[in-house]
This record gives sequence, C-alpha cells and structure tokens, in this order.
Amino acid sequence: MTRRNLRVAAAVFFLVWVPATLWRGIEIGRTFRIGGQGQRSVTPLVEGVIQMAFVMLAPALLVGLLVLALLNWRAERRARTH
Repeated sequence: MTRRNLRVAAAVFFLVWVPATLWRGIEIGRTFRIGGQGQRSVTPLVEGVIQMAFVMLAPALLVGLLVLALLNWRAERRARTH
C-alpha cells in the first residue's frame, strides 16, 4: 500500500461524500421548511445537510475502500509481472 494509493482513495471518498451530502441535504432540508417564516430560515437546510452527511458517509467509505483495494490489487499485479 503506497501513500499515493491512500491519497487517491481519500480524494475519491471526499469527491463522493461532499457533493452527495450537499445535493441530497439541501433537497431534504427544503422539505423541512414549513409555514411562512420557514421559507426564510436556513436552519432546515443545515439540518438536512447534517443528516445527509451521516447517511452518505457509509456509501462514500465503501467507494473509497473499493478504489483503495483496486489500486493495491493493480500494484501487486504489476509487481509480480516485473
């Protein structure tokens, strides 16, 4: 396992986790707005993003681990052939 593989896997994790969290969190947070004053409040949006951050953590970690495993498999395979 090289540092480069770890950095790539971490980058993939964040590239999956952050956009998915923001996209789904804002969408969910909009449904939390109820009533006339709720339309101006930012709290429901923040709540939605926080909730989705926890939800999207597992899929993002799985993708990051998959990328790490594939990169290590490729490096091991290259080391055997050379």
